[in-house]
Amino acid sequence: MKHVIMDELLIFLTFLGLWPRTPTSPKIISYLMIYSTSFLFFGSSIYLILHRKFGSDEIDTIEIITSQFGVLYYLTLLVVKRDGITKIVNLLSDFSKFGKPPLFDQRSRRLNLLLRLFVTVLLAATVAIVSVPVVFINSCNKQNLQLNATKICGLAAPVWLPFDYTQNPRKYFVSAMEIYCATMNYAGSGSGAFLVIGTMEHLVIRIEHLKNMFPEILNEPDKQIREKRLKKWIEYHLSIFEIGELMNETYKWPLSVIVLCVGILFGCIGVSTMQSVSFQNSSVFLFFGWFQSIFVLCFWGQRLLDSCLSIRKAVYNSKWHEMDVSFQKSVLMILIRSERPVLIHAGPFSYLSNLLVLGVLQTAYSYINLLNVGFMPFPSPFASQVQHDRRHRAATLPFELLLSKTIPNVASQGRKTRLEMVLLPTDFGRFRHHPHIRSAGFDAPLEAMEEGMDISEDLGIFAAIIGLVTMMVLYVVKQKDLSSLLQDLSNFEKFGKPPNFDKVNKRLDFLVKFVFSYAIFGAVVYNLMRIIEIPHCKRNRKIREVCGVFVPLWTPFDADYPPVLVLVASVVFIVVILIDKVTLLVSLQVLEISCHIRLRIEQLNAMILNCFNGDLQSSRKRLNDCVQYHIDIISYSERFNNCFTNGMFIHLATTGIIIGCLENQNVEGATPGGVLHLFGWIISLFTSCLAGQILLDSSTSVADALYNSQWYTADVKLRKNLILMIQRSQKPLFLATGAFNIMSFALFVTV
Repeated sequence: MKHVIMDELLIFLTFLGLWPRTPTSPKIISYLMIYSTSFLFFGSSIYLILHRKFGSDEIDTIEIITSQFGVLYYLTLLVVKRDGITKIVNLLSDFSKFGKPPLFDQRSRRLNLLLRLFVTVLLAATVAIVSVPVVFINSCNKQNLQLNATKICGLAAPVWLPFDYTQNPRKYFVSAMEIYCATMNYAGSGSGAFLVIGTMEHLVIRIEHLKNMFPEILNEPDKQIREKRLKKWIEYHLSIFEIGELMNETYKWPLSVIVLCVGILFGCIGVSTMQSVSFQNSSVFLFFGWFQSIFVLCFWGQRLLDSCLSIRKAVYNSKWHEMDVSFQKSVLMILIRSERPVLIHAGPFSYLSNLLVLGVLQTAYSYINLLNVGFMPFPSPFASQVQHDRRHRAATLPFELLLSKTIPNVASQGRKTRLEMVLLPTDFGRFRHHPHIRSAGFDAPLEAMEEGMDISEDLGIFAAIIGLVTMMVLYVVKQKDLSSLLQDLSNFEKFGKPPNFDKVNKRLDFLVKFVFSYAIFGAVVYNLMRIIEIPHCKRNRKIREVCGVFVPLWTPFDADYPPVLVLVASVVFIVVILIDKVTLLVSLQVLEISCHIRLRIEQLNAMILNCFNGDLQSSRKRLNDCVQYHIDIISYSERFNNCFTNGMFIHLATTGIIIGCLENQNVEGATPGGVLHLFGWIISLFTSCLAGQILLDSSTSVADALYNSQWYTADVKLRKNLILMIQRSQKPLFLATGAFNIMSFALFVTV
C-alpha cells in the first residue's frame, strides 16, 4: 500500500536503513547499520572498564556512554517492532472504509513541515555535539598542560583500541568513526521518535473526524438509516481504539528508554555542566537534542490522551436526549467506553504525558545529587578526633536509644541514669557489656559501631530473617483458605479449561525452577565469599566476629575452632536456604495464582466476543453464563487477596529496609555476594508487583471485550446487563499490601 502520511520522514528513514524499501525487505540491513554505529558505545565503555576511570574527570565520557546506550537500545527495539509500525502506517493511510478526514491534506502538510523543523534542530544539535571537541582542541591541550592531565583532545569520548591512536592519522580515523556513530545514531533515533509523533497526530485527526460525524447521525430523520449510521460510527470508534492499542503494544518497549536512561543521562549532563559552564562542553547540546525528543513525545502523548477523552464530551453535548430508548442505551455504552483513553506506555512503569516530563526531570535532579555526593573527595585521614567523634555519635545514637528502650535494668549498672548512659560515649562501653545485650546477640554489631564500622549489611540480614519468618507464619495461617482457592482454580467442569492453560503452566514451572536455582546459587556464592574471606577477616577484624559464617551471630563458645565453625556455618546455611526458598515460594505462588486468574479472564473475554452470534434466547443464555463466570472470577480474586494481603505488607516493609541497607553496603564497597543478595530481593519484590499488575490489567480488559463485541446488534433488554457488567469491570481486581497500597509496577518504582 502506498503511504500517504509522513512521506518525507519515511524517505529519510529509508536512507538511514531503518525503514524497509519494500514490504518484504529483511531486517538484517537495519541490524547491520545499528551494529556499525556501536563503535563509540563499546569502545568508550571498554576504555572506562580497563582504565577504571569512573570519577568526575570522566563524567563527559559516562554521559556519552549513557546516551549511546539509549539510542542503540531505542533503535534496536524500533527495528524489532518495525512490522507493527508498518502496519500502523498502512492503517492510517487507508481511507476506503470511513473516508478521508476533512482538511486532511492541509493538516498533513502542516505536520510534515513541523517534523522537518524537528529533524533540522536535531541535526544541528548533533553537528554541535561532534564538532565542539574538534573546534576547542587547542583549549583542551592547554588545559591538559595546566592540570597535568592526559585527556585525549578532539574526540567526543576516549575509546579503547589495541593500538595507540593519540597521533595522526590514526586519530583522524577514530574521530571520523565517532562522528559517523553519533550522527547516524542521533539522527536515526530522533527520526524514529518523530515517526511515533506523526502516527499519534494522525490518530488525533481520525478522532476529530469521528467527533464531527456524531451530530450528523442525530440529524438523520429516518430511524433505520440513523441506526445504520450509528453502527458504522461505532465500528469507526472501535477501529480507532484498535489502532491505539496496536500503537501502545508497538511503542511500549522502545519508549521505555525514557524511564530507563534519560533520568541518568540528564543527571550526568547536569554534573558535567556544573563543572564546566563554557561552550567547550558539548553536554548542553546533548541535553537539548534529547530534551526536544522527550518533550514532543510526551506532549503528543498528552494530546492523544486529551483527544480520546474529548469523545465523550462531544457525544454528551449532542441531542441524544431527543432520541429513542435504544439509541440512548447505545450512547450510554459509548460514554462508558470513552472514559478509558488510549495510553502510549513508556515501558511497564509510565505512559507519555506531561507528568512524565516532570518525572524525568525529578529523577535527573536526584541523580545530580547522588553523583555530586559520589564524586566528592574522601575525607582527609588527618581529620580531627572531634569530627570523628561527632560522626560516630551521629551513627550510633539511634541504635543506643533503641536499645535503651528495649533492654531492662540498665540504669542500675551505675550511678548515672539510663538517658545519661546512652548520651555519654564513655558509658556506652559498660552499656554494651550488659548481659541482656550479649545474650540477644547484639555484641558484634555494637562493637562494630564502636569501631566505626558499617553494619548496614548485618542490619539488612537481621531484618530479612524477621520478615521471612513472619511471612512463613502468615502463610501457614492462611494455608487452609489457600488450599480451597487452588482447588477451585483447578476445577474446569463448569466452563472448561482456559485456552493456553498447559502452555502457561509449563512456563510457570520453568520460572519456579529458575528462581529456586537462583536462590541456591546465590546462597552458595554468598557463603563461599564468606569462607574465602576468612583469612582476611581474621587479620583485620577489630571485634569478636565469627569469620566465615553466612549470617553474623553470637555464640557462647569459640566458633573459630574448625569443627565448630563447619557445624555452625552448615546449620546457618541450611536454615537460610529453607527460609529463602519459602519466601520465594510465596512470591512465585502469588504470580502463579494471578496468571491463572488472568487465564480465566481471557476465557471470559472470548466468551463475551461470541455472545451475540445467534438469536435472542441463545444470546441471553450465553450472556448469563458470562455474568456468572465474571462473578466467580471476582470471588477468586477476593479470596486470593485475603490469603496474601498481610504477607505482601510484611514483604513490602521488609524489602524496603533490606534494599536500603544493602544499597548502602554496596556503595561503601560492592561485593559479588552483596550484589547477589540485593538482586535477589529486587527479583522477589518485582515478582509480587508483577502479579498485582497482571491482575489489574487483565480485570479491566473485560470492559473492553464487552464494548468490542457486537452489542449494537443485540436486543435492547440485553444491553442493560452489558452496562452493569461494564460498570463492575471498571473497578479493577487487585492484590493489596494490607490497608496501605496495592501491588503494582507503580509501587515497585516507589520502593
